[in-house]
Amino acid sequence: MATPAQAIYFLDIDILLYIFSLNANIFCPSENPLKTTRFTSQVCRLWRSTILTAPSLWGKLLDLDHLCLYTDEFKDDILQRIGTSSSLWIKATSKISQQRTSVVQKIKAFFFSILGTHWERIEVLAVKFDVHGLDSKLLRAIYLPAPRLRVFDLDFHGFLPEFDVNWEADSSANPTAQALFANEAPFLFTFHAAFIKPNLRAPWFPNIRSLRLGSFFTLAELLDALKRMRLLESINIRQSELISSDGPLLNGLSHIHLPNLRYIRLESEIITGVALLRRIRPARGCSLSVCVSELGADLRRSENLAAALDFLSKFARDYFTYHFSTSISLEISSDFFSFQDKTNPTNSPSASIFDVSIYLSAGTSSTDMSLLLTSFTLPTPAFESVTELELKASTLEYKINAPFAAFFHSFPSVKKLIIDEAGLKSIFDVQSQDPQSLFPVLDTLRLDCLPFNLSEWDDIQGSYYTSIGVSYFLRLQKDSGHPISVLDLTTCPMDRTPKLAYSNEMVGMKVLWKMWGARDVFEFECR
Repeated sequence: MATPAQAIYFLDIDILLYIFSLNANIFCPSENPLKTTRFTSQVCRLWRSTILTAPSLWGKLLDLDHLCLYTDEFKDDILQRIGTSSSLWIKATSKISQQRTSVVQKIKAFFFSILGTHWERIEVLAVKFDVHGLDSKLLRAIYLPAPRLRVFDLDFHGFLPEFDVNWEADSSANPTAQALFANEAPFLFTFHAAFIKPNLRAPWFPNIRSLRLGSFFTLAELLDALKRMRLLESINIRQSELISSDGPLLNGLSHIHLPNLRYIRLESEIITGVALLRRIRPARGCSLSVCVSELGADLRRSENLAAALDFLSKFARDYFTYHFSTSISLEISSDFFSFQDKTNPTNSPSASIFDVSIYLSAGTSSTDMSLLLTSFTLPTPAFESVTELELKASTLEYKINAPFAAFFHSFPSVKKLIIDEAGLKSIFDVQSQDPQSLFPVLDTLRLDCLPFNLSEWDDIQGSYYTSIGVSYFLRLQKDSGHPISVLDLTTCPMDRTPKLAYSNEMVGMKVLWKMWGARDVFEFECR
């Protein structure tokens, strides 16, 4: 008896083609859309005929990460299947740099050949290359009209046009001599190209929804451009201009309402960066990732820092009003401060991000350190949902116990503490002046790193790991009626089972650890 045909073989051709196109999306986290499409074409004659005669499908399969592993003949076959009119999607990531030099050179030549020959057909261009000594002629195409271009995401690592390209020798490719896209890119909505200086008054610019710019523009120029970008949803800017804290730029510019803006990433000097942020009115709960420095520090340094932190604190309150956070990270020292919502992984597609990093100048005082902490000590219920706190603190020379105590008390639900021994010492100082338990529901302590190798045995204590800080903290939690259930040492690999000092006092506590170079996690219970 013949086996009945599967229902999928009776699907309409248009439905089949739609399914094939979903599987062929090179921007989905699929393992290899190109390979998937090839295997799909080998299932039956109908599917093979459908796929091989679908130029639009192959036009969206120019994934250079995987094409670089195929022969030149196969690449030519792909181009033939695409035909002469289909739109093109091109993708390349930093994975290519992991290949042999000869492979990298060939795929770059293939890319620039397509760029020069089929520029007017490119719809999506998302390419990251390590490029040095680039021939300016290879970039001529981007100064031609781009009638189909929707996404322009070009990242040439380490590429500085003024150094890597002799523009004067080829004035036809000089970005100052011609307009990008010849001012014609009617469908463009994503522009990410930090190494290219676009014309902020180009007719296509107001249509942009996602923008990444390099340090080419003054604050006034940026704000003038943003006034015309009402559709903007995401912005990533490196701003190198230094401005005076009492200059006219801070006082004479009006606010810009960007109701769709939900993500801001900024690298700049702190006064300039905050001046830019102050002028923008984004959507409520807008994500923020800033990396600022005090390069422009002057005699009014503390005053400027206070003003900047006041604004960033208000931004944080708005963000945590709209976003549910479960993991927070704090790093604080005399030269660096970082406060981060780590609920979403770094590579998460979610735009829910809050990350403030500040490189501090010399002369940071206890007042400054207190201000940094209090600015991100938000009122209840901002952090009631946070169950994981990561702390790196090198602040023993500062008198900031009270601000630290207030900060810790704003996290009443922390069950897991990730910390190093320097951070533990900061907690001890706070606890010595604040009898109230800092972490009443703490269950797990994970040591981020240790000042010495756990496999080195102390001559006096024998085969015991004798960290005074860890032992004292474990005792402190036990004496307060909140004993630690799990001590996680997996980020401190060793070559033998750790034997903790005073482990007999921690009966029932589970210890997790790893061997050097091994993936397996071992555990034992204190008895």
